[in-house]
Amino acid sequence: MGLFGWGKRSAARKEAALPKPVMIQHRTYDDPVLDAAVAEVSEGSLQAGLTVLAECREDPETRTLRAAVLGKTAIGHSDELTTIAEQAEDPDLWLLVGEARIQEAWAIRGSGSGASVGADRAKLFHSTLRRAVEPLHRSAKLLPKDAAPWVSLMPVARGLNVDREQHDDLWRKIIDRAPMLYPAHWQRLQYLAAKWGGSEEEMLAFAHGCVDKSTPGNPLVAMLPLAHFETYLPRFRKLLEERSPLKIATLQVRHFAKVAEELAEAADRWQTGPEPHVRDYEAHNLFAAAFCMAMDKDRAKIHLDGMGDRLHGIPWAYLGADVLEEYHQRSAKYR
Repeated sequence: MGLFGWGKRSAARKEAALPKPVMIQHRTYDDPVLDAAVAEVSEGSLQAGLTVLAECREDPETRTLRAAVLGKTAIGHSDELTTIAEQAEDPDLWLLVGEARIQEAWAIRGSGSGASVGADRAKLFHSTLRRAVEPLHRSAKLLPKDAAPWVSLMPVARGLNVDREQHDDLWRKIIDRAPMLYPAHWQRLQYLAAKWGGSEEEMLAFAHGCVDKSTPGNPLVAMLPLAHFETYLPRFRKLLEERSPLKIATLQVRHFAKVAEELAEAADRWQTGPEPHVRDYEAHNLFAAAFCMAMDKDRAKIHLDGMGDRLHGIPWAYLGADVLEEYHQRSAKYR
């Protein structure tokens, strides 16, 4: 299914646009089928994207990952997708429309703090996010047992500052369908973070709860290092503003060293499982960076190796300005 001439690059231009870096950024998954679908959608062929979404309707971990990746691939084309979706009434297509609009909205906002987003940009961000709501509800209506559209609505709710009651209701809808879903817990933790109006105490309690309920092999335990990075970041940014290199160095040494023992226990609990998980690379990124910061060389090496040369912006972007540079700087000491 073509999308009005979208794509159509020559093979030479396509090859030139895809250099082969030492580290693979923004692709912390191992899903060759998804990679092939992304290539097809990038060239304007929609059918491959819909096929890979349809085939994992009973696998919420894979479905949510594929929806997010394909949505990012379709940035700038949500209106074209909507025109097709109006004729097809396909839950996978409506999910893709919603994800594309979410990705468009967050691209407008940027990754900085709320204070860095001007009034005009914030207004456009909110209006674009609101346009994701109806497609996701249409997808959910067509496939009532699917957790994916409800997970997609979580960053929408966060960006639109919905009240706690509405967010709790959204959370219950997801947990009823997929109680251990990794991206849902990631989004819930972000909502509970202080930067979005929550508190460090509740966020950390939630992260510890994720560890407690995780079974061996489930990377949900990575919510713990994620929470500690979310407490680290505001302190780091404050010291940057104060231009206090000594205090920054002290923070970098002490923040993760203080929690190294509980991080180790969580990592050990996870790694006793035999089966791979689609979010393993993301979890290894979080633990690798945390153990690098805690100066635990042996554990850092385990998780640096576990990353499989796939680099996630969170947490490495939390440690410095450039993700790749920060990764190389930290990992060189511990590999």
